[in-house]
Amino acid sequence: MKIKNALKQKSKLFVFSLLIVYWRPIISTILMENLIYSGSDFTFSPNITQTYKLEVISDEDGFKDYNEVTVIVNENFIKSVVPNPGTDFIDVQYMISQSISAYLSIVNISNADTNNYILDSTGGILNINISSYSQGLYSISLVCDGEVKDSELLVIN
Repeated sequence: MKIKNALKQKSKLFVFSLLIVYWRPIISTILMENLIYSGSDFTFSPNITQTYKLEVISDEDGFKDYNEVTVIVNENFIKSVVPNPGTDFIDVQYMISQSISAYLSIVNISNADTNNYILDSTGGILNINISSYSQGLYSISLVCDGEVKDSELLVIN
């Protein structure tokens, strides 16, 4: 039985349909297994990147299967875009950790018109006047040190 990962990085919530989850930190040469959950559904919000050992037991025949999943926490992300849909102004709340440079890129999906906004490299809220933007669907991307870290969709009416 293969385990399918259902990870939603953006919201930092991770959902697994499984029975048992172990946290396996490796300290020097000592391997410790700590049971952190037993049941059918598991949701958690990790603060650091870690590897988890998953044990799944089949309800039909009791067959056990194991897999390791590394949950990578994205420390640079867009927390919210409000209001969405927007008409005149939007507030984009973002979080940035350990980046030298960062900007928001707003791209009109239909014609690729792009507007960039330089950000404070620690995080915060950016108020953007969108009254001159044409109606349509836009992609807002958070770019840190030249790499896209997160994206959200914006509807402008």
